[in-house]
Amino acid sequence: MKSVKAHPATIDEYIAGFPAEVQAVLEKVRLTIRQAAPEAHEKISYQIPTFHLNGNLVHFGAWKKHIGFYPTSSATVKFKEALSMYESAKGSVKFPFDQTIPYALIGKIVKFRVQENLTRTTKPNPKDTQRECKLEDIPNIGKSIASDLRSLGIADPKQLLERDPLMIYLALADKMGRRHDPCVLYTLMAARHFLENEETLPWWKFTEQGKALLAVLPKKLHDE
Repeated sequence: MKSVKAHPATIDEYIAGFPAEVQAVLEKVRLTIRQAAPEAHEKISYQIPTFHLNGNLVHFGAWKKHIGFYPTSSATVKFKEALSMYESAKGSVKFPFDQTIPYALIGKIVKFRVQENLTRTTKPNPKDTQRECKLEDIPNIGKSIASDLRSLGIADPKQLLERDPLMIYLALADKMGRRHDPCVLYTLMAARHFLENEETLPWWKFTEQGKALLAVLPKKLHDE
């Protein structure tokens, strides 16, 4: 497989780094997402193709043997049964190249994410109306992780809620140039759970979910 440009600026640049047969699949995934979310705009986020609509909508990318699709954890839970034939984890799923890519399913998932983003982002955060809430106010988030989050442009809980824990973890790993401590992922998952459910759980409660998520990720974002 051809090398992807280290820091592609556009989805066109990203796709151009792959062989023709992979490019065709990526373009069809791109078109499927575009048709399901015509108002979303394209960008590169965490070095992979991303569609954005009131926050990141979905991410996708090509690997050596599969297409990685990242529709956030809520979508993989919602479509758990439909995705059961594929290797997946909370927030991500693998579509092997040697199987038919389920474009129709991808479209359904994207439509779900559109409605989720539009609904969630129009709801006021009750904590924001009561007081100025800082990242450090979130259970499990200490000064060190809060500092890391701010380095990614995540300055408050609302912005944290709009980002998927897996994608934040990958962004931190990219920033550091190496795989970040997995406990950080578990902590981010605990923080997300608190923001969505107002339930405080210790970060280690998310260890098994986090390990399952990491197990389906390659060590590098792209095979060289």
